[in-house]
Amino acid sequence: MKKFLILILLIFCVTVGIDAATTTYVFTSATWKSKVGTVVTDAKTDGWVCNKEATDYNEGRTDAKGALYSRGVGVKTGTTGAGCTSVITFNKVRKVIVNFCQNASKGKGSINISVGGNTKSITVTKPEVSGEGVYNRDAELVFGEESGQVTMSVDCTENGIYINTITIKADNGSPNNPSVTGRVFKLVTDATQLKDGDEVFFGVAKPDVNYVMGIWDESFSKNNIAAVKARYDEDRQVVTAGEEYSYMVERHGDSIAFLDIYNWYLVASGGNPNRGANNYLTVWDKYRSENYGNYGLWNVQISADGKAVVKSYGKSRSNLIQFNPNASNSKPIFACYAEAQYTPVAIYRRQDSVDITKPLIQCNFVNFGTRVLTEGKMEDSKKLTVQALNLKEDITASLKDGTVFKLDKTMLDRDGDDVTITYEVDATGDYMDSLILRSGETVMTVAVLLHVDKTVSIADARKMHDLTMCWLNDVTVTKKYDMHIFAKDETGAILLYDAGNMYGQGIKKGDVLTGVTGYTKNYYGNPEVCLSGQFEVTGQSDVVPEIVEKFDSTDVCRFVRMEDINISTIRLYDLFKYMGGQTYPDNVNYNVEGIVYYYDEPVLCPTLIEVATGVTPVIDNGQLTIDNSVYNLQGQRLNDADTNYRGIIIRGGKKYLMK
Repeated sequence: MKKFLILILLIFCVTVGIDAATTTYVFTSATWKSKVGTVVTDAKTDGWVCNKEATDYNEGRTDAKGALYSRGVGVKTGTTGAGCTSVITFNKVRKVIVNFCQNASKGKGSINISVGGNTKSITVTKPEVSGEGVYNRDAELVFGEESGQVTMSVDCTENGIYINTITIKADNGSPNNPSVTGRVFKLVTDATQLKDGDEVFFGVAKPDVNYVMGIWDESFSKNNIAAVKARYDEDRQVVTAGEEYSYMVERHGDSIAFLDIYNWYLVASGGNPNRGANNYLTVWDKYRSENYGNYGLWNVQISADGKAVVKSYGKSRSNLIQFNPNASNSKPIFACYAEAQYTPVAIYRRQDSVDITKPLIQCNFVNFGTRVLTEGKMEDSKKLTVQALNLKEDITASLKDGTVFKLDKTMLDRDGDDVTITYEVDATGDYMDSLILRSGETVMTVAVLLHVDKTVSIADARKMHDLTMCWLNDVTVTKKYDMHIFAKDETGAILLYDAGNMYGQGIKKGDVLTGVTGYTKNYYGNPEVCLSGQFEVTGQSDVVPEIVEKFDSTDVCRFVRMEDINISTIRLYDLFKYMGGQTYPDNVNYNVEGIVYYYDEPVLCPTLIEVATGVTPVIDNGQLTIDNSVYNLQGQRLNDADTNYRGIIIRGGKKYLMK
């Protein structure tokens, strides 16, 4: 099969919501440049034109609880009148909200907002409490539905005033917002939402990984599909990409087939029954085969947080679609794998916007994700933006349960508003609630999700069922080889499998790892965790092998040392390419260090083999006393008269004396 890639005009849907009535601009420089969400304005078709440059700009930071402070465009004493004018003429402006701060216990003046010639001011006074002024806070001005360009200026009479954002509530918004007749691809949180004929993107269910699955291209690979760049909104509930990368849903009862823009079916293992074990994901003109089965029919299961399990019904052992960052060659791909060892996908479905003449409340669901409980209670918060159109009454906000999650307010503005949701927990588990937003007969209900886990010991992880997500206590590396990271804690040892060398590049023996997470798996007798997230190296520890006289299956993954043994009595497996084909005669005893591994049976993978009599580094220019009975590593007796090799061994570029 061969296809030719057709250049198609990229149509970018917006990522900041379908409601254009509320637009928030974030100022980013002393000349009042701005952005909306992740989209930078151009100050020609949108954004702001600088009337008078401000003094400076401060990126700001957050405190331990996440509160924003000391952020924005700074206007200092003597810079009165610094400000800007919107490029857009806004229709029927109802409110303008300014997010600003001062400087500790200082800062006085006013913030002036003009709409269509009508000017109103916010008076800025000194904070009553020292330090209070650095926290960003909102102040709003209510207008009588004036229309026109919005002009802002800041008069500072003492110290400094910093402007972070300006929010305009009007009948129209920035061109960076979609027109309400545009299309958006939104996260699917239940497989039943996928209907026959839907257009979808295959995205990535992981923060900061900004790709979607492209279309099959033989010039890139016959075996998998390239990932292409995409843009996600802050909560990863809307994605923007070229629409030529979308797939069409074809329903077959409970099964789904996916067709690309050329009407080729997405299939596992290329539809080739002889390659069922390969990690193939490609396209074919058929989705069924007498010999190979339903390789182009997929079972789709989607959790409430949007993580999708897309599994082929065909005979391929590798049948789960996953995202692989492919760190070894820097070309991320989507492919099929036998186990959940890579990043799960997420499915985004195209949704046409609603009728803008009708009342509307819209917001994203709230997903706090997985949090790890350490000691005592854990708490956090998240701000949710609620958008609204054509409402006659303010919005009431409530939680269906309200025992774990709390709201900072119960009344929201009829034109849209922000509400903060907090939680406090002291136990592991899955926590769910529903946020109910109501204005008259218009009601919107969204899910609130939180999964709380705890760190576990290696011993506990070894007991878990396959494909169980776990977070390990701190572990220490005993051996790093390619994608194999052997680690231990005080309870046992385990293999951390780092597919594609994505997370463990640069780590070494003795590194203490914090935040190790992944899916448990028994790999042919070897307990392992398939890494699924980045960890930290938080220290160094001496790694000493445990001295044993024998080993069995309970010792798998342990770093051990066997002393004064005949090598022929144990089974060695050269996993780490240490032996290099070298043989060790059985007329000499050796000390052997290595990792116990399961390869049909427990074997020892050596990291050190030395003659049992031991080795001592040679001291340059020192006096050497040499025993007449000396053997080298090959078990050959050294001749006293041979002064060139008299008990001296060169190994790894270092000299050793046998004694």
